[in-house]
Amino acid sequence: MIRLIIFVITILIFAILQICLSTRNNKFIGLIIPAILFAIMTVILLFVVDTGAGMAATISGIYSPVIFNLVIYFICRVIYKIKNEDKTEKEINKMTISDL
Repeated sequence: MIRLIIFVITILIFAILQICLSTRNNKFIGLIIPAILFAIMTVILLFVVDTGAGMAATISGIYSPVIFNLVIYFICRVIYKIKNEDKTEKEINKMTISDL
């Protein structure tokens, strides 16, 4: 039971960290966690998993944290773009008004 609680807390911490990194101005910062997870999971896949009949299920299971973080990243980037469209329009209007 304790392991389950620690596991859920760890997943929540990584999800919150991914959301925080994905909503920054620099869009590449949000790709840090998925890139690290991809590298770790690839090493695990190369050294631990042997080839067999269930290889496709194993690969999809191993890369599921990467896919989960990428989904969070893309959702946050879309929300960030929608929120910042108004700011860029206001800045352009201020520049054109000040140019007059």
